[in-house]
Amino acid sequence: MRNKRVLISGASIAGPALAYWLHRYGFEVTIVEQADVLRMGGYKIDIRGKAIDVVKSMGIYDEAGKFNVAQVGVSVLDEKGIVIDELTPDAMGAHKGDDLELLKGDLSRVLYNATVDHCEYIFSNSIKSVKQYQDELDVEFVSGPSRQFDLLIGADGIHSNVRSLIFGDESLFSHNLGDYYVAICSIETELHLERHEFLYSQIDKLVNVYCPHVSQAAKAMFVFRSPSLRYSYKDIGQQKEIVAKLYADAQWQVPHMLKDMSKAPDFYFDEVKQIRMDRWSKGRTIVIGDAAFSPCLASGQGTSVALVGAYVLAGELARAGGNYARAFADYEIQMRSFVDLNQKLGETIIEFMVPKLKVEAWIGPSILNMIQVAANGIELKEVFNDKIQTPH
Repeated sequence: MRNKRVLISGASIAGPALAYWLHRYGFEVTIVEQADVLRMGGYKIDIRGKAIDVVKSMGIYDEAGKFNVAQVGVSVLDEKGIVIDELTPDAMGAHKGDDLELLKGDLSRVLYNATVDHCEYIFSNSIKSVKQYQDELDVEFVSGPSRQFDLLIGADGIHSNVRSLIFGDESLFSHNLGDYYVAICSIETELHLERHEFLYSQIDKLVNVYCPHVSQAAKAMFVFRSPSLRYSYKDIGQQKEIVAKLYADAQWQVPHMLKDMSKAPDFYFDEVKQIRMDRWSKGRTIVIGDAAFSPCLASGQGTSVALVGAYVLAGELARAGGNYARAFADYEIQMRSFVDLNQKLGETIIEFMVPKLKVEAWIGPSILNMIQVAANGIELKEVFNDKIQTPH
């Protein structure tokens, strides 16, 4: 088989999932990750619809299910902290059947364990430059010697290094959904959060509070709208000040959460946006997951779309016998409408999540149906025969 040597940038979800399938199909896989170790913890993610079929085909469904953190109830509050709706956990997460909800770090660990014995992992390093030739790629790393590969896969998130190196600056592909931002951190709280979470809303603001597990710290997620916001990605102190100022008039438990946020060591801040690209490949390089088509956190579908994308891309590379140009084209044909459907979902839900005119309950049958339609909006080909034959 041609073009067997594959370098994947990113060891979160899409990268290891792709590595699993590529190894299964006979490819030689190396994964480079900028972080020193796997990023554990993180926020809750969902696996729904067709992504459940993918996880079951990988044989990791039961293991992932051990980390399920699905809640038993959700209270929706108005700006005064008064309960205006009570939701079942399935309604809140739009879960159906075998769908799963777990922490991003736990799924990352499950995927890592399923691949570490078969793939090469390089931590504390990243790609500095790439030269694409007719027969191979020459990759220069930030540290260590340059190496040659046949294919490069960017699975390194919404701020993808590979996408910047090969396709251009992030601003070329960044789609603003309406000036929305998110901040997430651990907090201490006297709220009874044993598998119960809260949604507190104000005009242009939302706070989601939950506790993944009784032995873990509670999490507060602030989602807000702020036109013309200016901030530095590197200045966490400035980012905390922005959140504190915007939520200064909030009631209920929010003032206490802001105090905890000021000292939280795991604070995360970013714009809620999408990545939209006309093409996901260039030469011997392709981007997948959030690096290529982030649907945004409001969709709840980022993880599922990444898992499906990994399955589809690996399958097409195997079917093409390493003919990457053909595989990349077939991959785009299969994935494009599925991605569009899920990005439209994210664009719609963020408008409901963060009220612009009136605080009211927003999760209803129409939203739940929209999520399930998007989660199942692709027909997957069967797992390719593991015995790959090189085409004549």
